[in-house]
Amino acid sequence: MNQHRRIGLTDAASFLLAIYYLWYQLPFMRATFQAERYKYLFFACFAAGILLLCAARLENCRMRVRLTLRVSVLTPVLLYMAVMAVCYLLHAGDAARHIRVSFSFWGTLLVYRLFSFDRRAQVRFGRYLLFLFLLTALTSAAAVLTDSSAARAISNASQRPEAVARDYVLMRRNVSGIYLFQDLVIFAPISVLMLLQRRKPLMNGLILGFVFLAVIKASFTIPLFVLLVVCILTVVSQRRGVGLMLLAVGGFFLLAFPPDELFSALAGAIDNRYFSARFAELAQFLRQRSIRGDLQIRLQCYLYSLRSFAAHPLGIGPWYSYVVGDRGIGYHSAILDDMARYGLAALAFYGVFLAKYYRMLREQWARIGLRAAAAIITAGWALLLLLNIAFRAADESIFMLYILPVLPDILLQSRKKTE
Repeated sequence: MNQHRRIGLTDAASFLLAIYYLWYQLPFMRATFQAERYKYLFFACFAAGILLLCAARLENCRMRVRLTLRVSVLTPVLLYMAVMAVCYLLHAGDAARHIRVSFSFWGTLLVYRLFSFDRRAQVRFGRYLLFLFLLTALTSAAAVLTDSSAARAISNASQRPEAVARDYVLMRRNVSGIYLFQDLVIFAPISVLMLLQRRKPLMNGLILGFVFLAVIKASFTIPLFVLLVVCILTVVSQRRGVGLMLLAVGGFFLLAFPPDELFSALAGAIDNRYFSARFAELAQFLRQRSIRGDLQIRLQCYLYSLRSFAAHPLGIGPWYSYVVGDRGIGYHSAILDDMARYGLAALAFYGVFLAKYYRMLREQWARIGLRAAAAIITAGWALLLLLNIAFRAADESIFMLYILPVLPDILLQSRKKTE
């Protein structure tokens, strides 16, 4: 009788959470149900699902709660959510406007951890989220193949009426923005590792090619840079001989072609105005030590946040206007911006969270012989957090906080079924 009731609670929680994540993950759903009343309705499904999962977990342990002082990946997140809740109650900064975005993002990790008492339910829900993510990835990639500005447009934070109108047009086509493409970048080292281990080489080769093509067509410079870095790091970490060869080839090119001339040549050869402009700016910097264009703007944004942190080591408060320079925040780097907001507490948060996140991934991916993936995934995400804003999009929340941790279990179950 108790067993039947426990399964019923878990199923009810899964159903409510499935409704919420259908809306949260798919841009088409968010564009269709954009009214404030719908947002409250779907968030109510999320909150009810969380409460049912807590009840199912308590029933599973027969209502006995054991309090431990062990620090997990959820510990800094719960502390952050508590701080945000206090700021909301005190009407501090922009906490009232940002709290729903924050709780929605980090709530996915809470869902993953709450499901841990029932591995089958956890994996089943992970398959559902993976399906939603892949659907959005395919529709977004299809959009950028026909219109390379699509993903860039939807990533634009502009509130001008024409920009907002185009956002909703793209969302109705289920097109997502930069955060989805950054997730694809984070996944790339897994395909590289599998290729090096000769596991399903055709499938992983196609996945890697798809990731490169999607990121290039979307014209995202930083994700492309991080993609190259994580792929090279993966190869070097697993094949030292190949790594030395790559370093030798790179050294030869630097000796044979001065970097400024190399970037100038690339700027003229590449048929992409975004990448061409970035390479031209790098060539000018190396030649004249002069920073211009988007590179200058981005560096200035980083400096805004760094200067605020230096002036206020304890932080200036939870401000989230996303207007460059407002309150001394650059709004171009998750880590630097949070250092400006929360001071030294932000450094502690990122240090503990990334360390525990790496440990969680290491334990999971070691189950299928890909333990090395954890370090590269964590390093790649940390680099993106340093170079771009984050912690606000459904794609990043679902992929980084649920799909990546549960994916080894999904692969293990699939392998058992085929055997």
